[in-house]
Amino acid sequence: MPKTTAIVIAPKNFQEEELQVIRDLLRWYGIRTLVVAKTRGLAVGSRGTELEPDLAIGELAAQPVDALVFVDGEGIVDYYDDLAVYRAIHQAQLGRKILAAINDAPLVLANAGALIGRTVTAAPAHEQLLRSRGARYTGMPLEVDQQIITAQAGMADAFANRIAYLLGA
Repeated sequence: MPKTTAIVIAPKNFQEEELQVIRDLLRWYGIRTLVVAKTRGLAVGSRGTELEPDLAIGELAAQPVDALVFVDGEGIVDYYDDLAVYRAIHQAQLGRKILAAINDAPLVLANAGALIGRTVTAAPAHEQLLRSRGARYTGMPLEVDQQIITAQAGMADAFANRIAYLLGA
């Protein structure tokens, strides 16, 4: 059975290019991808691309996934204190699933308590906040700490390749 990755986007102002690169590369490896947002309602990217998510974040509990991936974009701030997102992250941790986030999105994982003691990277502006949440920030373009993958902007291809590698593709 193919591996499945849930790619979480913001309902507004998600980063279309990152989503496209990550989704296309994972599919190339034979990994099934599901786009997830706060609701199943129409999501709009930062450049106006409209997309209907496959699932709402609250439906993830009933959907077995092997990785939970957070895509960047200005709208990611909607998830910085979202309890349904925190539940999905904790469920992924309990199941030893891959958690991945790029650029601003690692703050979602940090706010959920998923990065305590972990070596991570993100947008340089978030270094202090990540450290205050217990993460070990490096400023490197890409970091992998066991099942947690974080990356800075511009690293979507390497980020997706690392997700695929950890999924055994």
